[in-house]
Amino acid sequence: MSLEDKMNNLLSRLGVPLKAVWLPSRDAKEHARIVPEERLIMIYDEGEDEAWASLLHEIMEWRLRPVHKVYRDTINKLITLLEEIAYSRKEEALSHILDDFMAWKSLEEKTQGSTGKST
Repeated sequence: MSLEDKMNNLLSRLGVPLKAVWLPSRDAKEHARIVPEERLIMIYDEGEDEAWASLLHEIMEWRLRPVHKVYRDTINKLITLLEEIAYSRKEEALSHILDDFMAWKSLEEKTQGSTGKST
């Protein structure tokens, strides 16, 4: 049985809905990573012991995702709220700028009318 088969057997026994893929690489910038869209754990360590350690690390990362989700959801809601506040303030500022422009234009027209000069 290959190392990858053993890893996938462990994942199955633990009820982790991911598949391990072992792609040993000397040039990898990370030991392993989860690719949630593809339901994969990519493991790049060259040695089997290191690969097992990385697999266990990624299993723990997977188990902690619900904890991190709380923070991610809260931050996303905060961002949405801040965007709504910023939009409202921008619209208010634009309204004031338009009022200022119209007042300036009206004043300019009155000034031109009283002096007879044009600009």
